[in-house]
Amino acid sequence: MAVTQKKPDHFEQLLLLRAFTKTTGMLHDAQVLQLKMWPRVLFQRSTASQIRVDVAKAHLSFDIAVAGGKPIKGVLEPDAPKLLHDWVKSLLGPEWSVSIYLSEGKRKKDKHHFPGEEKKDDKPEA
Repeated sequence: MAVTQKKPDHFEQLLLLRAFTKTTGMLHDAQVLQLKMWPRVLFQRSTASQIRVDVAKAHLSFDIAVAGGKPIKGVLEPDAPKLLHDWVKSLLGPEWSVSIYLSEGKRKKDKHHFPGEEKKDDKPEA
């Protein structure tokens, strides 16, 4: 009788990397890839995005540039900041805080605040 092992799915594998981050103080390449791609997926009008990570403070900041105009019909863009925040918490752990800065052209950046996380942000308002 052959024994088959269930391969872990990709999400389970990503969750296992939380311990790697806590132990080493570094992000694994798979985590970095997720963090780079999700802003571009959730904000479909995005033209660029950058991330800053402070593992010691368990804080992540996103700078996301979006093109002007109305959101694309059917896209969850108004909910995108909360979805991105929740994804970071799922990927890295509940102790992580998140700041999201959105800019549209020359318009001043809008910062999305999440309760209890403002204290960890090391970037001044622009």
